[in-house]
Amino acid sequence: MNDRIIDIVIIFLLFSTVLILFLVFRLSGRIKELENYILINANNVGNIIPNFKGRRECDGSSVTSIDLQGHNVVLVFLSSKCSACLAKRTQLLNLLPGMARAGVTFWIAADDTHDISAIVGGSTLESHVLRIGADTRRRLNPSNLVPSYIFIDDQMVVRDQSHMEDENWIDFVKQMEEHSA
Repeated sequence: MNDRIIDIVIIFLLFSTVLILFLVFRLSGRIKELENYILINANNVGNIIPNFKGRRECDGSSVTSIDLQGHNVVLVFLSSKCSACLAKRTQLLNLLPGMARAGVTFWIAADDTHDISAIVGGSTLESHVLRIGADTRRRLNPSNLVPSYIFIDDQMVVRDQSHMEDENWIDFVKQMEEHSA
């Protein structure tokens, strides 16, 4: 009888240990998500965009942060390895006419280590790819959150920076859809 009780206690302890490990790993994933959210929202908002330079993927011409002055700019960060980023392709294609009519300059920022051809390949998005250095990408998007955006005003001040599902992105999409109509 005592052996049976000991077996039950051991099974219970093993089950409890597995459950606790599962919960710890799940919690650590949630904490990482929260850290990314805090990092990106505390990054550059309210400050002048850090100086950077890049090159247009379509023709190799140079673009610098100084070139953005006088323009309202949307800079997005995507990765072909991210299913949420792949899902943004259609939305971004639909936003291009509205952004053009509204006078918004649009760039998809990618460093040379990020293959984004699955997102932009064979579409008009290709002409909006801005290749930047990995260091620049880390300064602009330190948490490497994707899909994410930065809104930059005509004075080069970062007005917002977050995940492409937040309320400000959704409001932007609605505004650009109105310009497309």
